[in-house]
Amino acid sequence: GLGAGAGAGASSGGAGDYRTQIPSANISLANVYDPSPQEMAKALAEEPTFWEDLMEDIKGEAEKQGPVLKVWVNKMTPDGSVYLKFAAAPHATAAAASLSGRWFGGQALERFDGKWGG
Repeated sequence: GLGAGAGAGASSGGAGDYRTQIPSANISLANVYDPSPQEMAKALAEEPTFWEDLMEDIKGEAEKQGPVLKVWVNKMTPDGSVYLKFAAAPHATAAAASLSGRWFGGQALERFDGKWGG
């Protein structure tokens, strides 16, 4: 599950800083899971419902900030990405602030550009 890390809610600033972007109802999170073939084989062998459980866990945390309309896991990315679509931009902004820097699966979540077609 998700736990607060030392840098919970922290942002590195700059062009990717969620506080300076045009509001969007979509956010993207990196480092949600380890996409390496070895780790994926192990995770799926230990937990056949890995993908469903992952989406449920992320959605459960994100919904604390507002209604989540869609959760999508990109199983092909090298950075363990998950995308969320909220009912409104303020919910997405609040979730980005809340989830950035939180620990999940031994890695700190990283929020990046929320502009995607979902």
